[in-house]
Amino acid sequence: MARGSYSRGHYLKSCHHYLKVHLHEGLLCSKALTTVLQHYRSAPHSTTGESPAKLMIGCNLQLPLTHLSPQIKVLKPRDLQARVKTYQGKIKAYHDSRRKVKTITLNVG
Repeated sequence: MARGSYSRGHYLKSCHHYLKVHLHEGLLCSKALTTVLQHYRSAPHSTTGESPAKLMIGCNLQLPLTHLSPQIKVLKPRDLQARVKTYQGKIKAYHDSRRKVKTITLNVG
């Protein structure tokens, strides 16, 4: 299974779980879905360290507990790109070590 499909499957499983929890608490389906999506869009992503809302609209969403949490340092786009590149390098190195990938050198001629 590809990494992307695992992530989507995990995301959908989490959404389904939290929808069930909110519906069990008595929320309407539309309100439960809105709440789940709002929390997903405001949660920082492990690769970028930023929330999808921050990356798309440039600011964090205001949640009920937002004012109680400490302020988080904002990364500049260049720092964000470096962080993503470093993270992707670590993922590649881990994958290559697990799959015993060999580096291929090609000689022109």
